[in-house]
Amino acid sequence: MSRVLTLVAALVFGTSAAAARLDVCLYFDGSEDGFGERSAVMVRNLLGHFQEVDVYMIPLQRYAQVPLSGCDRGMYIGTSREAPLPPPFVADVANYGEPFLWMNYNIWKLEQALGAEKFRAAWGFTYERIDGQEHKKLRKIPDFHRLFSYKGATFRKVAHLDSQGAFVGHPEIVIVKNTSAAVLAEATHSATKAKTPYVLRKANLFYVADNPVTVIDERDRYLIFADVLFDFLKLQPRSTKRYALARIEDIHPGYDPQLLQMTIDVFRSRKLPFAISLIPRYVGAAKRIDATQDARFMSQIRYAVDNGATILVHGYEHQLTVDLGCGVSFTGEGYEFWDVCKNAPLPFDTVTFVQRRVDRAKQILAEGKIPYAGWVTPHYAASPLAIRVVQTNFGRVVQRMKYFADGQPMTAANSIDQFFPYTISYDYYGVHVWPENLGYVPLPRFGGGAKHVDAMLEAARANRVIRDAWASFFWHPLLIRTDLGIQSLERLVDGISALGYEFVSLQDLRNRGE
Repeated sequence: MSRVLTLVAALVFGTSAAAARLDVCLYFDGSEDGFGERSAVMVRNLLGHFQEVDVYMIPLQRYAQVPLSGCDRGMYIGTSREAPLPPPFVADVANYGEPFLWMNYNIWKLEQALGAEKFRAAWGFTYERIDGQEHKKLRKIPDFHRLFSYKGATFRKVAHLDSQGAFVGHPEIVIVKNTSAAVLAEATHSATKAKTPYVLRKANLFYVADNPVTVIDERDRYLIFADVLFDFLKLQPRSTKRYALARIEDIHPGYDPQLLQMTIDVFRSRKLPFAISLIPRYVGAAKRIDATQDARFMSQIRYAVDNGATILVHGYEHQLTVDLGCGVSFTGEGYEFWDVCKNAPLPFDTVTFVQRRVDRAKQILAEGKIPYAGWVTPHYAASPLAIRVVQTNFGRVVQRMKYFADGQPMTAANSIDQFFPYTISYDYYGVHVWPENLGYVPLPRFGGGAKHVDAMLEAARANRVIRDAWASFFWHPLLIRTDLGIQSLERLVDGISALGYEFVSLQDLRNRGE
């Protein structure tokens, strides 16, 4: 039993089921808007990569109930500049002998509390100012510290305009002056080219100069933080290999067999393992059919499995026949476990509803004697209830995840969308997540083009400096009918292989308990 567990059983959110060697206490600002807690959930999820770790999320105002003295590692994420630091917390951080990682705001309050000389001697830098906060309501993309160098690779901070032309991004960064710390990563201003430390370390003390989990994408500085966790925790990577995964998406018994065959043969000819997201039942405008009712489809799926494919269950029908207010879609288009009309859980979201559809999907595959290694949620969208049912039934998912902090309304404002660069053994919901971290190539009618292939390869190249990172993507065979053609898949597979990644069988990983 962990030391912290005896102190804070009622405050624990999402710990692993098994005892771990390290208790990590993650303190966050308990603001009314819940932003601090949502940020902490994302940090907590990354910590779920490390099987040796138990994570405890504690609002800073409840620090007295879970003091740092009971933790093997300590973390604080400052998301509110108005958040007070409890004096006992400041004193304990000053005297803490184990690794401690501070993110973003309020480092200046620690400096003031300790005194400039003592703080500088311990942390190896001094606080100067916050840069970028004046850009929050711009109608254009501003200049700010946007590029981040780390281990010879370049990452970035997301910035774009939304459909109404408003700036979306978090340009804030804390400017510090380094005196004796090691600068692990550096940020560069997009206009002036001025550089400032982004991640610093002195002995067991780490500082990250912004909130690393805000508005993230496939080449984001978020990935730097994901890698720095290895140093903070003093843990080794799981493998010396770099895994790759190609997932063939939205395959069902109504699919064009020629397109599917051409796709399978890309991997067969290269003797590479891959995955198929299989929808067991097809519902279209003219027919409804289970996979087992189409002998040709079943033969093709068995051929794929014999040639390196791992099957992932991709819902039951990947659609709902009920109209929730924005029309009914067919298999592969519609949502199955989420109300896309209201961007909320389904009005009939229950364990019984989800389990019934899961059982039907599993029954079809059992009748067809088709093995499967995990699950992919249609459109990656499901309620916490639904995803926990999925975990109970399948034990593994391959996808990006949607989260809501416990006790918070399940609204768009309170939702968190997160991808992972590496396997997450147990996330906030207790789910084992195999990563999808490169995205996909959209159909041209949705803006897809060669630029997407280039961007995915560039992200894979940058990810090579991240320990345990994958290069995982999905691809639709319908692209064969467009100008992108089968060549877009071949470019991805060959390009990722050339970068040193090894395509992996998910069934083999599961058999090894990974």
